[in-house]
Amino acid sequence: MTLSIPTELEEFVAERVASGEYPSPEAVVSAGIQLLKERDKQRDALRQDIDAAIQQIENGDYFEYDEASLDEFFAELQAKLNQPKQTIHNTSVGQ
Repeated sequence: MTLSIPTELEEFVAERVASGEYPSPEAVVSAGIQLLKERDKQRDALRQDIDAAIQQIENGDYFEYDEASLDEFFAELQAKLNQPKQTIHNTSVGQ
């Protein structure tokens, strides 16, 4: 496959190769395509989450919060975030 790209992008590709970040122009283009694929995958997952949320709302499966209950919710969330992380100790015997 042969591609033509604008001069600005060609310069960008050449800079990446010259810096040693990528071994070839093909590697730069390949990395860009991989990023596009990942972005599309993330966008599709987000769309699925949004569709699921809309369905929950349409089914009445949601909570309504007033200012006081939101304050309580965020206080509980902050308390969980402030708890020290638990560490797991290896207690293997017979080593």
